[in-house]
Amino acid sequence: MWHARTRRLLGASGVVLALLVSLASAQEGFSQKDRELLHELAVRVGELDKRLGELRQDVNQRFNELRQDVNQRLEQVDKRFAQVDQRFNELRQDVNLRLEQVDQRFAQVDKRFNELRQDMNQRFAQVDQRFAQVDKRFAQIDKRFDELRQDMNQRFAQIDKRFEQLTQFLYILSGIFTALVAVVIGFAYWDRRTIIREARREAIEWMEKEGTLRRVVEALREVAREDARMAEALRRTHIL
Repeated sequence: MWHARTRRLLGASGVVLALLVSLASAQEGFSQKDRELLHELAVRVGELDKRLGELRQDVNQRFNELRQDVNQRLEQVDKRFAQVDQRFNELRQDVNLRLEQVDQRFAQVDKRFNELRQDMNQRFAQVDQRFAQVDKRFAQIDKRFDELRQDMNQRFAQIDKRFEQLTQFLYILSGIFTALVAVVIGFAYWDRRTIIREARREAIEWMEKEGTLRRVVEALREVAREDARMAEALRRTHIL
């Protein structure tokens, strides 16, 4: 844009310079002072044109340097982008390689999971078979417990029956023992009374025969005459 403006300005100055030269060379209608002024103006326009030419060369040189610098930098950018593209390609290849490895590993994992699933299914089938066998054994055990319960119930019924018989026998033995004890106690009481009565009778007969009882009674009566307490005791026993 600056370069275009410079070219336009140089073109305009050239036109002005040519116009001033033509006017300065013309003799009609201009005085000497006007021609000198036009000549001076033409000189200044020529200097301006010269400076504009130098400026154009300087601008062109700077634009060329800038273009070269931009081209170099663009080449460096292109190289860097090429390097980036190469790195991206390498990264893509590396990622693809790793993704392939990951796919292979996932395939191995899937294979292992399938093998594990099959193994677990087989083991669960074996466990189910074992549980079925355990259920059969529990059924047999339940059957044995039922038979044992029935046998124990029968034996307890027999034991209860024997306990009833034993209780009845014990009741009979208790009755017999109670009767025997009553008979023995009655016999002992009767025998004791009989023996005491006989012993009393024999003692009285012996005392009467010997006269000792009579003498004792007379002695007590003699004492009762002087002792009121003795007399009272003898009266209570109907001896006095």
